[in-house]
Amino acid sequence: MVHSRTACVRAIRMISEIISETLNLYRN
Repeated sequence: MVHSRTACVRAIRMISEIISETLNLYRN
């Protein structure tokens, strides 16, 4: 359970980074 939980957090961080990058592209 702990391993899957860590993977979930890692995936959320990756998604948040991608969203921030896309927002920066739209702003530019």
